[in-house]
Amino acid sequence: MSAADAVAQNQNELSLQLSSGERADVTLSLAYSPALCRSASECTQPAGCPALGIGDAAHVSRLAARLSKKELSSQATILFRGQPVATLDLSHHGSVAQAMTGAKH
Repeated sequence: MSAADAVAQNQNELSLQLSSGERADVTLSLAYSPALCRSASECTQPAGCPALGIGDAAHVSRLAARLSKKELSSQATILFRGQPVATLDLSHHGSVAQAMTGAKH
């Protein structure tokens, strides 16, 4: 089993660590599908690239408001079983970026 398969099967062990060191109170999920790849024709992953879903609209909105107010850096770390596996810029993630746009108005 690949590391990606292990993470996908144990999504409840994913968490998001914010720049402040706290864990975000959001729901994380991974989906694999060639349709989710940004460069599907060039994707080397047989099941497609993983796409991270960040959910729970109310919590995402609160997180976006904190980012908009510059209370947090947009850099965050995805943890699996408490260990860092990837970093991301929350201001470019679909659901958070959309909520940030709404928070500015």
